[in-house]
Amino acid sequence: MKFLTCILFVLTLFSCSSKVTYYEYKGTTVTRVDHDGEILFYYGKCSENSECPYVKAQYHGFNSGVDALLLFREDGAVEVIPCGMGYFIESNKKNKKIIFKRYNNYVLDSLVKSYNGNFDNLIRISNVIALEKEVNLDNKSKVKAEYPQQ
Repeated sequence: MKFLTCILFVLTLFSCSSKVTYYEYKGTTVTRVDHDGEILFYYGKCSENSECPYVKAQYHGFNSGVDALLLFREDGAVEVIPCGMGYFIESNKKNKKIIFKRYNNYVLDSLVKSYNGNFDNLIRISNVIALEKEVNLDNKSKVKAEYPQQ
């Protein structure tokens, strides 16, 4: 019984650790912190315990996930755009540099089609990192992603 308790403790300890990813495009950085069913997006290099403004994507449950876009604008701001999966909210400390932007389905579809094959300043975000990497490679995203070591 003690052995089983130890194994569960170790699994819990490792499953609760945060993973940090950095996305960078033309000098603008977004920090992504994944932790236990949610992803936090911060403008710049921030930690999950900082007071930086953020956009949070939550996903819980068996068939849940996150599907979103990060659009790096020419003015240095970054739009976080949900694409259907995940529940998105902004922090109380709003910032003009990291912007939560929701488009209706028609506008979102047009936006994605206009970038299809040439993401350049756009990166598709997923809670499944392997899928995220594949989609962005296929669409030639020029946003540099620095993923945590596995």
